[in-house]
Amino acid sequence: GFGTGDFAFEILDPMAIEDTNTFQITFDVNPIRYSIEDLSPIIETRTVKENVFITLKKNRLNASHFILKNSNGTIMVRGKDYLLFPEAGQVVVTDTLNSNIKNGEEVTIEYTHYALWESRQLNNEESNPVIDGVKIYVKGESLSLNSGKSKWTDGSTGNYAVTVGPFDGKASNMRSGDYEIRWSNNAEAYTDTLNNTMPFEIWNVTPGLVPFKERIVLLDYLKRNKKWDIGEDVALLEIDPKTQLTWLISFAKPGNATVNQPIGGDVYYIATNRPFTSADIYQYQTQASAINPEMATNELDDIRVVPNPYVVTNILEPLDRQNPRDRGPRKIYFDKLPNECTIRIYTTTGELVKEISHISAFDDGQETWDLTTKDNFPIAYGVYIYHIDAGELGEKIGRLAVIK
Repeated sequence: GFGTGDFAFEILDPMAIEDTNTFQITFDVNPIRYSIEDLSPIIETRTVKENVFITLKKNRLNASHFILKNSNGTIMVRGKDYLLFPEAGQVVVTDTLNSNIKNGEEVTIEYTHYALWESRQLNNEESNPVIDGVKIYVKGESLSLNSGKSKWTDGSTGNYAVTVGPFDGKASNMRSGDYEIRWSNNAEAYTDTLNNTMPFEIWNVTPGLVPFKERIVLLDYLKRNKKWDIGEDVALLEIDPKTQLTWLISFAKPGNATVNQPIGGDVYYIATNRPFTSADIYQYQTQASAINPEMATNELDDIRVVPNPYVVTNILEPLDRQNPRDRGPRKIYFDKLPNECTIRIYTTTGELVKEISHISAFDDGQETWDLTTKDNFPIAYGVYIYHIDAGELGEKIGRLAVIK
């Protein structure tokens, strides 16, 4: 893409993210808006009834990715065999068509759809919907000079002050693009469209385009000697669709510094901020939640007991609302557990007190213990040893204290 805007993604539901699912972002203009297509095809099998609309599971279909096959697997032709209404997500075979699809025939429909349609949220608004557990934020740019990125490149020795702006100060003369002013040691190495000589040439190096040399015009108003002199401006010349001067580039000696004239190999880079256009196409791919065994093993040391020590009570314990005078069940938490493990609690003499099996989703690493034994009796106050067995991931041994 040519636009210089930014995209940001926020994961809101890790469990809803599909693995290796690709989404494509396309733009339209006047006004600028964007749509996100889910490129994973959806396949449905439906029975055709003449003049009865088939409503698919999704709407906002991409008509160019729509395939309908009859019971023999032959691809049917839109407009001849069936009518498609992509925005509504509907298909119909009417009696006015000379269709090869028979009434009552079972057909297979394959399509992709737009999970987001023509959003105009271009300032990081939060109003875009959540798509498969992920919300997207888009920040667009208006066409302007990027002063922060426009500078002499690393390794250049020249220090002329360079000013860039639209010709005649008109915003309509600005053009999207990044440029390099490439210098030579020869003061007459290059010529403009009027055969004036100069020691530099200007190349369009916009990302996504094949670099090409720009047409330029020297404004030879100081010495009128048919060659460029410091202080004279040059302008980029556009001839298609009409002849027009676009960016104006001015060179001057630095104010309070020693003048270093550019030499061969010096480059001044001109950058612009560019809005998204209909030529911009971006893709991103999601990766489903998964366990990283190496990371999970390293994080076994992070397992903790809360609270530890347990002193009489725990502020996280639920209240018994039916009997306010009763303190309710006692409870401690094992936190940051792997999704599958076995917790064994022992006395300091090695007697097994309780065994707890923990199986949870990726995002729930917590298990509780009600401070009872395997026989469901309250435990005595004292120090206990806990052992976390996570199978191939490893184990963790620690202590917890229960104080009266």
